[in-house]
Amino acid sequence: MIISKACKIFTLLWLILIAQTIPAFSTETGKRPCGPKATTADELTLRFDCARKMEADGVKFDDRYAVIQGILQNAREILPQNNVTTARILLLMSFLDLDKGNAKQGKHYTEEALNIFAAHKDHTSPHYAHALLARASAETGLGDFAPAEKDFLAARKILENNPAPQAIKLLPTLYFQLGIHKASRGLFAEGAAFMGKAYDAIIKTNPDDFLVANAALAEAGMLSSARAPEAEEKARRAVETARRIMGPTHTEFATSLEVLGIELQRQGRMREAADILIKAVAIKKANLGMSNMRLGYALHNLATLKNDLGEVDAGLALMEDARTIFLNTVGPDNFITINSQMGIARSHEAMGHDEIALKERRHVVKAFEKILEKNHRDIYFARMGLIQSLIGAEDYREAMAQAELGWQVASTTLPANHIHRIYFQILLGYSKILNGLTGDGWSMVTSGLEALKDKIDQERVLEKGGKISRFYSGAFKYALAAAYEMDKPDVGFDVAQYLMETELAGAAGAVTQRLSEKDPAFAKRHKTLSDKRAALRKDTATYQKNIADGTDKETILAELEQQVHALKILEKDLRTAYPRWSESENLPIASRKEAQNKLARNETILLTLNTLHYVYSIALTKDRIAFDRTKIHQVDVTAKIRNIRRSLAQNPLLIQGT
Repeated sequence: MIISKACKIFTLLWLILIAQTIPAFSTETGKRPCGPKATTADELTLRFDCARKMEADGVKFDDRYAVIQGILQNAREILPQNNVTTARILLLMSFLDLDKGNAKQGKHYTEEALNIFAAHKDHTSPHYAHALLARASAETGLGDFAPAEKDFLAARKILENNPAPQAIKLLPTLYFQLGIHKASRGLFAEGAAFMGKAYDAIIKTNPDDFLVANAALAEAGMLSSARAPEAEEKARRAVETARRIMGPTHTEFATSLEVLGIELQRQGRMREAADILIKAVAIKKANLGMSNMRLGYALHNLATLKNDLGEVDAGLALMEDARTIFLNTVGPDNFITINSQMGIARSHEAMGHDEIALKERRHVVKAFEKILEKNHRDIYFARMGLIQSLIGAEDYREAMAQAELGWQVASTTLPANHIHRIYFQILLGYSKILNGLTGDGWSMVTSGLEALKDKIDQERVLEKGGKISRFYSGAFKYALAAAYEMDKPDVGFDVAQYLMETELAGAAGAVTQRLSEKDPAFAKRHKTLSDKRAALRKDTATYQKNIADGTDKETILAELEQQVHALKILEKDLRTAYPRWSESENLPIASRKEAQNKLARNETILLTLNTLHYVYSIALTKDRIAFDRTKIHQVDVTAKIRNIRRSLAQNPLLIQGT
């Protein structure tokens, strides 16, 4: 899920970037070829001026692209080498290629333009700054962040120190694109700050400028979930600006709808978000056809939402359509194409198509290794998913080999407390245990576990209320699995207890209290649940003592059974009540968000408690209960407890103190 969230933000920002660098296109069909082939420089200038106005005349994108491409060829034939008009045409073509998803060609055009300006000794004009902006945008799209940063800063230095009207007009666009660049690198606070500068700069001169809407869109996409009301307000304002200026059938209106839909999805208002994204996709299909990158992004986002809603069949079909578009536009060796394939792998896993999912994940890792630096975070994510699939397929040897590759890179390029390094240390340790290398493997797991706890304490991953990142939970899960394999119930107990305290205290505490205020019956039914949670931590020492000396087995089993029962009731109530809560306009946004978080996290709570109970049951008996390594989080604890009870009745001597 982390992968999808990160990629969603990146693709959303790239979607807005190409929307800003290119004027919008409508669905009207009037076409102006801008005259016959020019034979003089003056005639060519007239053709170019005509082409720049084609968007306002409603010319479709493909027609406009063909006309301007023809004008560029015309310029190469009749104008002298290094003519500035040719450079201006090259810049326009670079933006058009960005919109098509062809960032490499776009960058090539900008470098041609920069060489022309350099031939005229021009390194300080707004035209030169514009060319730097264009190249930086292409570099950002290609993931070449270091050279992009250099170009952005050079353009900023030129424009901020130039009082010419053209420089003043271009400066908000620079702030806008620099904001997207920062966000693409994960620097969302810096990105939002630049978006704010873009918004403030343009709102003073022309409140109806479409850049206002675009800046609001991008800033909304970067705001944290803690600022959800502000992000939603900005997105809605951008939607209304686009509706007023461009109309309700325009592609840029669809883009604004898309950002709003993603924000609502982040708040947990899934059905509302789905309705909005479906409208956005329909508009883009009508305007752009099935071969445009921007439609691909829209399909990708809708597919992700469908998967989150559990509509996996629909999500898979949409993601496959998105991948087809990306394959036909940017090719197989592009970040977004590979990202869509990762989404397809997750859909197949959810549908039980394990062999297909494993094949897709293998391809994803190889594809990322071709285009990204070896320590890029997306290679880590992809490799983690592949290892999980390999363990599920019981291919422990290849799982260990992949974990070794990830660990080699992480341990040599990342600091000791980096989560990717810690995760791969635990994962490699677990993989070694599965392959019989128990000494080395268990040592790696225990040291990684301590590093993980230290990191959580240092970086305060546990927010107010006890929330814990699902990414960190994954590392704990593999540590738990390793504890089981090594028959270390005490270590497993500590890990499960740690998870239980954080997950349960946060997710089932404050949220349940808020929801109880809205539903007295819910509050009454679960009045004792918080007491049980409070007592559970208090009972920890008793449980550990009983595990050690072998006393009160029946009491512990009865208590565990009650906890499972209470949580199952809670889960049932939440699944019944959540749709009403999440869509209710009477419930504040923060409460709706919490309701969604509660539903999503409730499964994690149950899985954590189930694992804890399972560790208890292992400690209570010398029996090695059948354990499915591929689904450690799906243990049926209630059934296990029944089996233990039956075993106790038949043979009390099975239970020993140690």
